[in-house]
Amino acid sequence: MRLTRFRSDISPELLTAFEHLGIKTVARLLFLPSYDLFRRLPPNLTTLQELEACLSSIAEHSSAAHLRGRDLILNDTCSNSPALSDGAHVLDDLLNGFGHSRVIEITGDEGTGKTVLAMNAIKHFLTSDRRRRALWVDTTGDFSLERMVMLCETCTTSDLALMERLEVAVAFDIEEAYNVLETWFSPFNSKRDYQFLQHCVVIDTVTSLLGPILSPVSSQGHAIMVDFMYRLRELSGISSARVLAINRTAMERNVRGAVILAKRKPALGPSFTYLTDVTLWLSQVKDSVKTEVNQGSVCIANIYRSRTTVTGFSYRFTIEHGVVRPCEG
Repeated sequence: MRLTRFRSDISPELLTAFEHLGIKTVARLLFLPSYDLFRRLPPNLTTLQELEACLSSIAEHSSAAHLRGRDLILNDTCSNSPALSDGAHVLDDLLNGFGHSRVIEITGDEGTGKTVLAMNAIKHFLTSDRRRRALWVDTTGDFSLERMVMLCETCTTSDLALMERLEVAVAFDIEEAYNVLETWFSPFNSKRDYQFLQHCVVIDTVTSLLGPILSPVSSQGHAIMVDFMYRLRELSGISSARVLAINRTAMERNVRGAVILAKRKPALGPSFTYLTDVTLWLSQVKDSVKTEVNQGSVCIANIYRSRTTVTGFSYRFTIEHGVVRPCEG
């Protein structure tokens, strides 16, 4: 959460001093000991007691408000989150069956169709209603506009302005990602009437965004990751938006006696999995053969973890020339 949201708790001089020190988020400010922070501030700017009072006020106002379980269930029941479709009937049931999940993690090894699945979901999301808009946050510089245009050309709808409702933003670090998301969701923060607009956000990939700040010797990167995901969930809740976070994989090695067992797992550590509502694990069938009848590769989507549905189910789909199709048979 950005410090600029707490201008009533922080004096302009103190806020400027924090920015000069590279402190722009609440997580980074509260992570520092108050005495060490006081020593880094310009002399005669504030007293230690005033600084501690300011930190206490920020901590209180940035904390989540209490919510009864009954109200939470009622809020989920009345939610109008937009449903996503990926073009395959089985996966339509899969994505729409997640209940009122807002943040969906799509993970899997390279070449398993993570980006293709997200592109197809965006295409069907935009074509189903002309009032909808989508944001694609590119953190690697690999977004292919040509692939997206070719995919949109397969639509049966006559909506020629589909690409005008898709915005692509580049964010190579966490600070720029904060700025992009705050700008995108700013109409909702101003409490204007946007109830007829539905939005979808894709972050490709969240690994490149959060991976470089994680460290085995410091918990500061982990705190920034948690703050970013909490803020993302808060923004999606305000606007009833759906968020697709594409995550890569990492190698997990377990030593059992003289045997080393290695397997793939979602990147960014075990904590990140619980910062999302659903985790989809994509894999490709190794023995799938491309023939003249079926020119697409067969992929499997497995519900790795979910807060709203049963885990362990697997669904098959094919990718043919960048288009997700139902797997026949």
